[in-house]
Amino acid sequence: MKMNTLVQPERNGHVEEIREVSPPSDETFIRLMLAYPDRDEAIRRVAEHATQKFDSIHGSEREVLQREAPYRDERVAETRDELHTLEEQKRATPPYVIVPPSDKQHRSFAQWTLKDQATLSSSLIFMVIVLAAGAGNCYSAIQAEAIPIFLEHPILAMLLSCLLPSLSIAMHSLPELLQNDHQRQQYNQLIATLMFVFAMMWAWLFALQFQIGDDTLSVATLNEPTGQTAVWYTAVQLLTELFAGAFLALVATHTHRRYSQDTTVPNQEAGKLDLLIAQARARYDAALARQRASWGRSAQLNAMHGLYVNEQVAKFVAARSRYEELSRMTSY
Repeated sequence: MKMNTLVQPERNGHVEEIREVSPPSDETFIRLMLAYPDRDEAIRRVAEHATQKFDSIHGSEREVLQREAPYRDERVAETRDELHTLEEQKRATPPYVIVPPSDKQHRSFAQWTLKDQATLSSSLIFMVIVLAAGAGNCYSAIQAEAIPIFLEHPILAMLLSCLLPSLSIAMHSLPELLQNDHQRQQYNQLIATLMFVFAMMWAWLFALQFQIGDDTLSVATLNEPTGQTAVWYTAVQLLTELFAGAFLALVATHTHRRYSQDTTVPNQEAGKLDLLIAQARARYDAALARQRASWGRSAQLNAMHGLYVNEQVAKFVAARSRYEELSRMTSY
């Protein structure tokens, strides 16, 4: 039926639909109410009649929209919560996992090449030497300050000195927390670069502090306060030992991985979550679209109702004014 046709913008919006739902019976009712003695009551009855006429056409749709609105809102809330839960699970799931090698892929240390055996062994040995030297330097520097608490309790100085090798091992273990191989490779390059930079600085400051081949010693220099070069030398010495220990550990780890053949593969759980998220997002978008369409249609019907009632009242007021004017003219 034309009376249920949706609004078309090119047909002047609600006005065309209002005209379609205004059958001749409305005109008849308006003519019948012209002679009603109470003008305000007549206007109220015309508005009430227009509302009933509009509801006779669109009342069922308005009722369905009103009753289904809470269910649509609940559906949108449920799908939104489901989507947020899956997204939180996805953020907590690593995208890749490391698969250890099988027994057939694993090669014992005796099967390694002589070069790799020497590289691994020397890296581990020198790493221990460097870190032990760093801890020893920290201990000697602390004791040289002659702080009473450390002189009375040397164990405290030893524990404080162990911080340097602990930091070096922590820096070596940090790449295990990175997400992918590219980030781990960048981190390893950063450690190698810092080790090289501090090694060059250490060599320069060592040359400023100690001169090889110069056996002259001035007694006056023994009583001079510590210079700025010595402070820088101490700091760079400790940092060089820290990064050198971390770099030697990286070298040993890199050599070992060539034979362990650990592989990084996509996490199947993350893939399943991606599929579930896509499905949940589709359900949420569909529910949200239905909710918005319901809101839009309800607003449209309310506007159509107001326009139709106002139009019928305006017709009645205009017709009533003409009726009263003719009544006055015929009464003379």
